[in-house]
Amino acid sequence: DETTELALLEVIRGQVPDGYKLTSVAARNHQMEQDSKAGLRVLLPITVGLVCLILIAALRSLADFLICMVSLTSVSVISFGVFSLLDLQFSQLTFFAPVVIIVLAIDYAIHLILRYNEYRRNGLEASAAMSNDIRFTGVAILFSALTTIGGFGSNAVSKIPAITAFGLFLAMGMFISFLVMILFAPALKLLCVRAGQ
Repeated sequence: DETTELALLEVIRGQVPDGYKLTSVAARNHQMEQDSKAGLRVLLPITVGLVCLILIAALRSLADFLICMVSLTSVSVISFGVFSLLDLQFSQLTFFAPVVIIVLAIDYAIHLILRYNEYRRNGLEASAAMSNDIRFTGVAILFSALTTIGGFGSNAVSKIPAITAFGLFLAMGMFISFLVMILFAPALKLLCVRAGQ
């Protein structure tokens, strides 16, 4: 049991003679988990900052930017919620999954919103533009999501628990990203358009 091993290491840490080091699987895992948490504290703000810059540059609209940010926040909250409800174990790899999920979800959002704006410039009414957007761009995003889910989901057959949890988390995150970006983000966009009329 890893908890017991860590407790034993803590008890005997001060009794190790000079020139010797304590090593164990639990100690390495514990240290890697601490390093992952520290890395995520640095990596996540950088990722969010870069995402904001990319969204502002690509969308050039405050409303579209806010729709994307609300959608991305929803994806993150739902992904972590489902992961916790399924009682899956967090590991050193899992801490980097949100970055991957956010980066891929942002791709879906940019494609959908830019294509919607293109349909609107071509003279389509808001509902018709969104309908075409979901019918055509949504299908491309579906195939993209399925291949990504399959790729990361294949890690679920690993015998290493950390890799299994990482693969499952990313596969679930991609599925949730697809649902949020294909259902919630377009509904939010249409709501903003109608509120502005």
